[in-house]
Amino acid sequence: MRRVLVLPVDRKYILPIADLPLVLSGLADDFRVLEIEERREFGYRSDYFDTPDLDSYVTGDS
Repeated sequence: MRRVLVLPVDRKYILPIADLPLVLSGLADDFRVLEIEERREFGYRSDYFDTPDLDSYVTGDS
């Protein structure tokens, strides 16, 4: 049996807080929230690599 390496893609978006209700209302009804030992908030570190003009962010390239 062959195994295939899957690289995760994590996209983040910046939007005005006033747009949040519209975005949340468009989510599917079958989503779940990660909870570990009664915690739903977790910290993490994210290193963002892009050009000084944020070309990858602007064009949506991964």
